[in-house]
Amino acid sequence: MATAFTGSLSFQGSDGYIEPYYCTISDVAAASWVHEDGNGYVYLPTTHGPMRIIDIQTSTAGNSTTHAELWVNGKRQAYDIYYAACLTTNVRRQYLNSNVRIAPGARVQLIQRA
Repeated sequence: MATAFTGSLSFQGSDGYIEPYYCTISDVAAASWVHEDGNGYVYLPTTHGPMRIIDIQTSTAGNSTTHAELWVNGKRQAYDIYYAACLTTNVRRQYLNSNVRIAPGARVQLIQRA
């Protein structure tokens, strides 16, 4: 049974600027994480250089979905976000201080998968 939960994405620009995004995750396959503004995607800032994923956190591991795919500018990337590896309670999370970099102004979307 699908039960919504929460998540967050944090990006850091090459100038040190940090941009956090807070999301609702519906736990329904093929649905996007929904951000505070109600959209299923975010546009990264253009004024802070390439953005690096510095953390992804989820409040639970999900019931109907186990992970999400990272899409940038409408193209699937080679990175999956596994909810159990990104739990807020984990001391080490999957994308904590990662080197995954995304171009300034890019459209970022996380699509849930079973």
